[in-house]
Amino acid sequence: MMTRYIRFLAALALVGFFSVSQNSFAQMGEVSIEGLVGIPQADFRNEVKRAGLGIGLTGGYQFPRTPVQVGAKFGFMNYGIDRRNAPLSNTIPDITVRVENQYNIVQGHGYLRLTPPSGSFRPYVEGLAGFNYLFTQTAIYERGSNEQKLTDTNFDDTALSYGLGGGFKVLLYADAGSNLYLDMRANYMFGNSATYLKKGSISVENGQAYYDAYRSATDLLLLHVGVSITF
Repeated sequence: MMTRYIRFLAALALVGFFSVSQNSFAQMGEVSIEGLVGIPQADFRNEVKRAGLGIGLTGGYQFPRTPVQVGAKFGFMNYGIDRRNAPLSNTIPDITVRVENQYNIVQGHGYLRLTPPSGSFRPYVEGLAGFNYLFTQTAIYERGSNEQKLTDTNFDDTALSYGLGGGFKVLLYADAGSNLYLDMRANYMFGNSATYLKKGSISVENGQAYYDAYRSATDLLLLHVGVSITF
């Protein structure tokens, strides 16, 4: 199914590229901002039941008069939050604060993309390679004002990540110097094994924190919806 999808997008990208006039000059730089949904797959899905939600940023360069674009993507997603009220310390039990544990993924990938250099409809396929950084961050908030008082990363690990995907861009606005596109795509990302925490992994007993860690591959199906500007 995935292979047929990628072949279809590749064919559309090639048709779109060769339909562009050879006399036209496409913008060469591109920046995108997008909302992200990361759906755990395979062994990762057995441990993490919740999809991650977040935001991503992409920057790319299109080689002039070619279908080849290279660039980098960075994304942040949260896949769970625990909250509890607790005394500030054993020696100051009469001050209560809100303790929040956030389970996050930061991604960084380089990509090689095949896409028409211009046009009102630009399908594309791409290959990516980079990393997944999974970390758990604990923060203390003042209950009345919700002001963050203290934060610390108490568990983290990094795994290599690579994958394929594709999508399309639809022109929303154009002028002489830049174009604005709606950008939608999906990537299947294979992630190497990492050790991580998930919602419910941290427990506190008699003033001592205990961590129930998990280890698995970190495969993700990434869905992106955003806007891109070419210049």
